[in-house]
Parts: sequence; C-alpha cells; structure tokens
Amino acid sequence: MLRFGERVGVFVVRPFYRAVVARPLWWFISRVKAYFLAEIGPQLESIGRQLEHERHLLATIEGRLHSIEDRLHGIENGNNAQWDALEQLLLALYRQPEVKLTEPNPQAAWGNNDQSRTHAAGHIR
Repeated sequence: MLRFGERVGVFVVRPFYRAVVARPLWWFISRVKAYFLAEIGPQLESIGRQLEHERHLLATIEGRLHSIEDRLHGIENGNNAQWDALEQLLLALYRQPEVKLTEPNPQAAWGNNDQSRTHAAGHIR
C-alpha cells in the first residue's frame, strides 16, 4: 500500500502525466504505427505473392525431381536386370566344357563352279 504522501503525489501527478505525456505519446505512436503499416502493407502483400509463386515453383520442381528419380530407378532396375542376365550367360558359358570347333571348308560346301559361289554370297546374309 502506498503511504499518504505517495497517494497525494500520485493524485497530483497522474492528471499531469495523462494530459502532457500519455495522450500525446500514444497519439504519436498510433500515427507512426499507421504510417509504417501503410508503407509496409503493399510490400508485405508483394512479398506474400512472391512467396506463393516460389512455393508453386518449388512444388513443380519437386514433382519433376520425383519423376526423374522414378525414371532413374526404372533405368537402374533395367540395367541391374541386364547385368544379372549377362552374368548368368557368362557363367553358363564358362561352366560348359570346352568344345573344339572345326572350321568348315567353304569350297566343299558350294562346289567348284563360279555360279554357285555367286548365288551363295546372297544367301549368307
């Protein structure tokens, strides 16, 4: 509790404080606030629009990245399957016993006349 002298001081000073300090101070602060809000409002709206645009672009880029990742995973799976198949083929080739191949004699297959050799060249393809 305040003592009697403090009560009297507050009783005398309070109206003076309200009239001279509080009202002009709060009036000035409200004007400054209105000025800054008026200046900052359009800038904040512009920044908000830019952020929304950036979010939209980011979502588009993320969608593209996900599609690229999906394609890469598909390609990797295809490459892995090809490498596995190649590995199985090579293992199968190395497991087979070596077979000695004889070279065929092309002269004996077609005979000695030139005409049969000419026609044979077309059948090789």
